[in-house]
Amino acid sequence: VYASGLAINNTPRAGERLPYAPRFQGNLAASYTLPRRWTRNLPGEFRIGGDISYQSALFTDALDNTQTRLPDQTYFNALLAWTSADRHWDVSLSARNLADRRLPQTLSFVQAQGVPLIWAASYANPRTVFATLRYRL
Repeated sequence: VYASGLAINNTPRAGERLPYAPRFQGNLAASYTLPRRWTRNLPGEFRIGGDISYQSALFTDALDNTQTRLPDQTYFNALLAWTSADRHWDVSLSARNLADRRLPQTLSFVQAQGVPLIWAASYANPRTVFATLRYRL
């Protein structure tokens, strides 16, 4: 019981949801190798791709406390890649979290005698763009 009189159940019950277990989670990904007629003046092979991931709301504890509820989350990622004609070199440019959604990934709180003392959260990485270069023997 909080000082304000708010009472929160702190005893897991049979049938409660598992922590970090969303009711639905899915991912849809696609990639496409560009036809040679589009890139005929350029050596090698070009590929584009992307994916969308979705996760429904979940609780980070077995108590289903509103303080530990993570919201629904959807993220978009993209890829542009090139492979040399001899298949030795790969270059790629990737972007994650294109919409720059900074949603919480974890939520927790510590209380003493019914009063919250510490609230903690970690958030999704911001939009991130990076390149890779690889050589295969």
